[in-house]
Amino acid sequence: PALPPEALDSDPGIGELALVDPDEILDAHERGELVFFVGAGASREAPSNLPLFDGLAKQLARRALQPFSKRGGIDSFIGRLEALPQGFDVHRHARDIICDPKSQFNPCHRAIVDLSGTGGAFRVVTTNYDDHLASAAHSESIDVPDTWYAPALPLGRDFTGLVHLHGSVKRPEKELVLTDRDFGRAYLTDA
Repeated sequence: PALPPEALDSDPGIGELALVDPDEILDAHERGELVFFVGAGASREAPSNLPLFDGLAKQLARRALQPFSKRGGIDSFIGRLEALPQGFDVHRHARDIICDPKSQFNPCHRAIVDLSGTGGAFRVVTTNYDDHLASAAHSESIDVPDTWYAPALPLGRDFTGLVHLHGSVKRPEKELVLTDRDFGRAYLTDA
């Protein structure tokens, strides 16, 4: 059932969600019908300390010695960095930023895999490029049945495991979905 308008917070923070019936959510998880969607906010807090997408774009801009702009969208901005005459490799630089050796999984990652691994099927989809969810699962001895990395993704209605929707640092850097061109390929031409 849909949430009534009064149940929704107009500006929810990370991790905040108004639930009308928590038992219904838990029952769906038990039946293997619940998918946990995890965004970049999960990797922000220490000791992960990774940037959100706009923060990643700002760091790429600094490395390319270019002013940051949200004009046209962040993915388009990153695409413009990639098209610079000097041949700035956004995929390599993004991978270097995300693969910070000091970055480790945090309590949020642990909580997500603990909840996902309890009861029903482990079904997690993340837009994060890092491998912190898998590391947290491994540290907690939680079995992740399978792992997929864009561009090779499972059918949405029939999977268990961890899906890296926008690629992963565990795969070749050219597979990271960063630029407007990457998103077009991922969602339109190669979908």
